[in-house]
Amino acid sequence: FLFQPLESMFQEKKNIIVKSSGVLSIVPFETFVMADNRYVIEKYNIFNSPSLSIALKAYKKRYTNINKSVLLFGNPLLKNTRVSAKKILSYKNLQYLSYRIYKKKKLKRNLQREFKKLNRLPLKMIAHSFAEMRIIKKIAGNSDIIAKGDCNEAFFKKFGKSGNLKAYRFLHFSTYAIMVREMPELTAVMLTENFGAKQANEGLLNLRELAALKNRADMVVVSSGGVQGATYALGEVTWDLCFALLKSGSKSAILPQWNYDDKARVLFWKLVYEKIIKEKMTHGNAVNEVKRAFLTGSIKNRSVDEYTENISKLK
Repeated sequence: FLFQPLESMFQEKKNIIVKSSGVLSIVPFETFVMADNRYVIEKYNIFNSPSLSIALKAYKKRYTNINKSVLLFGNPLLKNTRVSAKKILSYKNLQYLSYRIYKKKKLKRNLQREFKKLNRLPLKMIAHSFAEMRIIKKIAGNSDIIAKGDCNEAFFKKFGKSGNLKAYRFLHFSTYAIMVREMPELTAVMLTENFGAKQANEGLLNLRELAALKNRADMVVVSSGGVQGATYALGEVTWDLCFALLKSGSKSAILPQWNYDDKARVLFWKLVYEKIIKEKMTHGNAVNEVKRAFLTGSIKNRSVDEYTENISKLK
């Protein structure tokens, strides 16, 4: 019923750009239902952007001399434990933590204690991460995998500083993004854990560090999606992470908020890269095509069925 009053505006359109803010930034608009009881994505391609000017700027980016296909970074070494969150009960608590973070960043110290206070980290190995990367490498060719112990913050920063990231058309993180709404400074991409480090390389690439990783990628993917850190306030943390990746030079950033299991994740990205590499489809259209196939049930797979069942609850 939310989309139906707008349908007449899109009769001759194929692509819809959604500019959302706040909590709406994690609403799956493609799953809205039209008057004929079909999902919106069955008729339209849905693209999300924090603003139309950013979408236009990204569209106009043109990179040449890209020698390699995909840099796959994942299967980080994580301890199979959980760090329990302490609820932030007041704005005063938040101010105090902000001061600690500012001071530690100035000294280039790691933020392990602050993460423990603010967040609940899913510190467990990501199932089928290495299989996901090997499959994508086989499809794309001329790609590189950096995994396990090498999948660490110090290596990635050095790799980025050397300019080597600019050689890749796609950057694919088979790992988590840790989302901290109350304090964007703590939002980060999870790499091999090194919380014992005294310096800043604790295994979390924060927004400033991500923005500094200069690249020329058409698409940056964090395939295991965002894990929310819940406590005090609501912000636009999903866009914060996307802004950082766009500022680093990439044309687009994809951070799934969908509820799919590990096997469905591997299949999803396998199909996306097949459409990009083999069918010469744009990455945006490829993602929409695979979402469409998942939701309509045209792909028969137990994991996909579980994904579709979860999404159908939004009807």
